[in-house]
Amino acid sequence: MKASWWVRMLTGVGVAACGPLVIWVQSQDPIIGFPVTHPASIAFLALFACAGLALAVRPRGWERARARPPADLPEIVRRLADIGDEAGAAQALREATGLALSDASQAIEAYLRGRTSTAERGAPPDRGGS
Repeated sequence: MKASWWVRMLTGVGVAACGPLVIWVQSQDPIIGFPVTHPASIAFLALFACAGLALAVRPRGWERARARPPADLPEIVRRLADIGDEAGAAQALREATGLALSDASQAIEAYLRGRTSTAERGAPPDRGGS
């Protein structure tokens, strides 16, 4: 799922706003607090500003990387699909490849459609291997 642009912007602004808040809180400490204009405080503020900008402009990790289904399904996946256990086949495919559940289910359905259309033409089903 891809995050909306406004969600990314609010997250970036929120992260960037944490910098000044933390600097202000630590500057209130009378013993070890640095003044707001201290170089360490400015570097800390710049770090949070850059992190907020990076989240707002280039949000990595918001959407899950979509793995592609393999061209040839593993043998256990084909066996489970052949006996009618589509849920088990999808789970085995997920474990073998890291696919999302919807992608694994689509790959199993495509395999079953291909097997059915091949069997309807009178040819033996393609097992995808030796």
